[in-house]
Amino acid sequence: PVGTASTSYATTTCFSCLPGQFGPTTKSTHCILCSAGEFSSTPRSSACLSCAVGHFSEVGSSSCLPCKAGTYTSNVGSDTCTPCSAGMFAAGVGSSSCDACPSGQFGRKFGQSRCEHAPCGQYSHGSPPYTSNPCPAGSFSLIGVGSCSLCPPGMFSSSEGTCQCNRCA
Repeated sequence: PVGTASTSYATTTCFSCLPGQFGPTTKSTHCILCSAGEFSSTPRSSACLSCAVGHFSEVGSSSCLPCKAGTYTSNVGSDTCTPCSAGMFAAGVGSSSCDACPSGQFGRKFGQSRCEHAPCGQYSHGSPPYTSNPCPAGSFSLIGVGSCSLCPPGMFSSSEGTCQCNRCA
């Protein structure tokens, strides 16, 4: 039967193809390994199934593995996952895409599972944000903001990258 094989045509017994393999016809002389991006989870499979988006497999796999955090695949039948680009992230496992770092956060590296908050005195915005930038003199920012605030009347900051404004004397 399909999903089995025999080593010769004159034999009276067949052996079952193992998980990760398949026997496509009733006259199979050997089991075939599932291709990368495919799997068969049960013995005696007649075909392999493709991995879902967000998952991948190697040759001869009995199951697909989810892409780890910071990586993704948007294709069915993938044999690998791709790291998210700088300024992007994938927080969980099994991602089919990456998200842009939100305003006030940035991502410098490839394959990040989370973005970093812009430190106080800096801001981060853009598409996608790869770094944070210092606030100009006359402004300030708190941690994790997408823009700087101007110092209110009666206060100043004489240098860039300030976390707070000082009172005028």
